[in-house]
Amino acid sequence: MKENNLVASVALFSELYNSNKYSSPADIIAEFIKAAIITENVWETNATDINSLLAKVYNFHLPDSVIKTTLRTKCKGLYTVQVNGNLLFNENVRKGYEEIHNKYENIAKIQSSVNEALVDFVKQKTNIDFTANSENEIISSLHNFLFDKSIESKYTSVISAFILSNKSNETFTENLNLIREGIILYQGIKYTADINELGKWNTELTIFLSTEHLFNCIGYNGSLFEQIFSDFFTLVSEINLTGKNKYGEKLIKLRYFEETAKAVDAYFLKAENFMRGRSINEFNQPALLSILKGCKTPSDIVNKKITFFNLLKEKDILQYQIKQNIYNYSDYVVEGQNFLDELQKESKNAGHDFFDVSDAEQILKLFTKINYLRDNNNAIGFENIGHIYITADRFTLYLANAVQSKMNNEYVPFAKNIDYITNKFWFKLKKGFAVDSQIPISFNVVTKAQVVLSGQVKQRVSQAFIKI
Repeated sequence: MKENNLVASVALFSELYNSNKYSSPADIIAEFIKAAIITENVWETNATDINSLLAKVYNFHLPDSVIKTTLRTKCKGLYTVQVNGNLLFNENVRKGYEEIHNKYENIAKIQSSVNEALVDFVKQKTNIDFTANSENEIISSLHNFLFDKSIESKYTSVISAFILSNKSNETFTENLNLIREGIILYQGIKYTADINELGKWNTELTIFLSTEHLFNCIGYNGSLFEQIFSDFFTLVSEINLTGKNKYGEKLIKLRYFEETAKAVDAYFLKAENFMRGRSINEFNQPALLSILKGCKTPSDIVNKKITFFNLLKEKDILQYQIKQNIYNYSDYVVEGQNFLDELQKESKNAGHDFFDVSDAEQILKLFTKINYLRDNNNAIGFENIGHIYITADRFTLYLANAVQSKMNNEYVPFAKNIDYITNKFWFKLKKGFAVDSQIPISFNVVTKAQVVLSGQVKQRVSQAFIKI
């Protein structure tokens, strides 16, 4: 399975990055280039073919510009340029190969043992009928989980349970976290045109926060989600401390749409209704319980709402107003009954059971706003995209990926999760993973497992309330 190559490769990349032996990601890429040349015994080649070697041996797919820059700046003395333009590498390429190769093989063995343990765990804890492809499907699901792919499977819950059951095993969690950290580095390099420009964020970006992230910001969804948001907010603040646009304004702005403000209002109204003796059935929602906590009268709820929005304002998280009628610009509209029908049909064909037409209509309206603000320029890379919506809602994220695949796979989706943005900022600011570093809690594989299970527990409790 080629995915196993990538898992071992990104874990090795992370281990080398943490060793303090290399001064930049480019130094490590150079080691992988050398190792690929020796592994495949290809001594005369060029940048494009080297990229193919990396894909074959390590399942790395990097921009040619990154390969060319690395060859030029980090591989001096290792090759001579031939008349035909190819590079002829010399015996100096072998230096350090055995160490890199042995580390890679050791990581691959460890990951293989993790895969075997997971398969055994699934067999013990579920009633799933195993087929010839079941083991591969389980391992692929684990890789999707570690790589933060927005793909849920029937094994997602049991994978989270498997990780949590081993959270006290330091060797186990360290190995999985190496993969998590490595994929952050790999994806950062993969989508960075010039890795020599790391260390500073230079472009403007407006991030629209969903309802749950407004609550996370103030701590209404519990300490874990508050910490995840705090790590994200710290990176935003660091960028804005020195990064300004030509008007002296912050490069990163945190905003929320009118629809989001109304959703927050609805929570406070439910709490107020409860105080007036009216029944509600959302007691599985931590944010609602946080609103009710300490309140004795409807006026207490009103005061708490005022305080909530004031706290957001203090953090410069403000409501965003679009004054123009965006529906006058038909090219920006990501809606329509035909489009909605297509999405619903594709969801059904994929075997999903969570498609809600009413929710989809509202979500697509938000996507239309994002598309309008992007001026329909969606294939210019994350750093230049200008506007994005972040949420933890799986249906919104599913629709964002579905819309992207229908419109253009090169597009940056209209919505992503907070981990995606945190990862981008972390890599761009050239942060490290040393023990004494303030590493975002969301990078930890145990935290991810907790978040996944938390969301699924809330969904099941909600379904039980509805049933009752």
